[in-house]
Amino acid sequence: MVVAKSPAKKSKKKLQVNPEIKAKAAAKKSKGPALDMPKKLKKLTSRLIKFDGDLAQAWIDHDIKVREMTKTCNRKLTTANVKAKVEHMMAGSYMTTSQGLTIDFDGAVIDGQHTLNAIVMYYDKAESPEPITLYVTEGEDPSHFPFYDQGKTRSNEDVFAMANFNNPRELSVASRLLWIRMMGRRVSGAGKMSPYALVEFAKPHKKLIKSIDTVIKFGREDNEEDQGDRVKSVMSEGYAAALHFLMVNAEGSSQEKADEFWDLLVNPEPKSKLAPCVLRRKIQRIQNGESRMDRDWLVNGTIQAFNRFVDGDLGNFEISKLDEFTLGGLDASLSPESDEE
Repeated sequence: MVVAKSPAKKSKKKLQVNPEIKAKAAAKKSKGPALDMPKKLKKLTSRLIKFDGDLAQAWIDHDIKVREMTKTCNRKLTTANVKAKVEHMMAGSYMTTSQGLTIDFDGAVIDGQHTLNAIVMYYDKAESPEPITLYVTEGEDPSHFPFYDQGKTRSNEDVFAMANFNNPRELSVASRLLWIRMMGRRVSGAGKMSPYALVEFAKPHKKLIKSIDTVIKFGREDNEEDQGDRVKSVMSEGYAAALHFLMVNAEGSSQEKADEFWDLLVNPEPKSKLAPCVLRRKIQRIQNGESRMDRDWLVNGTIQAFNRFVDGDLGNFEISKLDEFTLGGLDASLSPESDEE
């Protein structure tokens, strides 16, 4: 009997890995997980991405490399725009909207570079930054780049109107001045605040709306045709509303005291030595070209006049030498809870 021999098993050859490929793989592994970078797509596709500072910087660097290869350039960064977005992020009020980032065929950022730079700065400044989620659209035609950001930017007034506030123009101006005072800043060079963040700031301060109604009443009610708007003869209604609001909430003051001050300030009849009357005459002399006045002069002068009015001081005061004045020390410490009903 012949026993058939089983065929001998062939020995497997050991695959040799190219040393260069092996070195690249090791280097990639040492760098940690791969970053979610822009995709080169030929059709519009959208997705949500959570950006930290490293990822945002990687997308900025990628945009620079792509533009070097395609011999294109992005628009010049506007520092004020970036800082406004950073303040929004620091306040925790940055919202994810459909207007996030737009990437073209080649992987270049054609809309959203300010947001990416703001995220980098936010992660550098904040103690415990949270990732910023952006809606990213990829696959845009690069030829569309010149048509981005060509429309009219929404103003503060536009956004307040969209939020269904009455008197949106006056409220937007009043809210910004209130924010400036509470942040302890000067009006000149105070920096920008995004319209949407400004709306969120205004919402808790419900009595600010009441101050606007009061100021408008002082300025427009029972006026003769040749007299014009009384409040506008000394300052804008938005500025007046913010200052009236601060006066109502000032230490040792009241609604009645603030109303009395403004009635004396905007009514051209009283000729007394009371501070609001003195202030009105000084403003009128400035308006007649006898001297100069800037916004900080006007705001600080009104605050100083109110402080003297509350104290019953009838002495003259020199507004031209003003430094920073606060209403009963309240400005910077005012909180939304202090003006709730």
